[in-house]
Amino acid sequence: SSAEMGFTIGEQLLSLGTALLLGVLVGLFYDGLRVLRSRLPIPLLGGLLDLLFWAAVTVALFCHALVMEDGVVRIYMAAGVFGGAAGYFLLLSPPVYGLACRLADAIAFLLRLLVLPLRLIWYVCKKKLLAQKKASIIGGNGIE
Repeated sequence: SSAEMGFTIGEQLLSLGTALLLGVLVGLFYDGLRVLRSRLPIPLLGGLLDLLFWAAVTVALFCHALVMEDGVVRIYMAAGVFGGAAGYFLLLSPPVYGLACRLADAIAFLLRLLVLPLRLIWYVCKKKLLAQKKASIIGGNGIE
């Protein structure tokens, strides 16, 4: 009976439901990191993001098992996490990822707009410095 196991059917269903939700959150987190990887062409970023993903998932699974199952990983808990992630990737990932990419592009565009005045100032200053340097070389005897 479930009373002898220590967990009622209601508690097991609650644990399964939170495992499904955790699986959806794992999928959402993965898509967020996928956006970063696709938008930031930084060497070694992919490996670092993979490490971050698996470390975060491991901690989340450990915490879930600790809080919901007294530290025991049960088969239905693991199945719930995989099921939640699979459901997310089949149903929600395509529109969420597309929206997240558009949001990342909009943020990048706004950042470029914010930095534009600084880039223009740098361009003008650089041009003036090069003109002054050229004038000092031409106007002088060519020896510095």
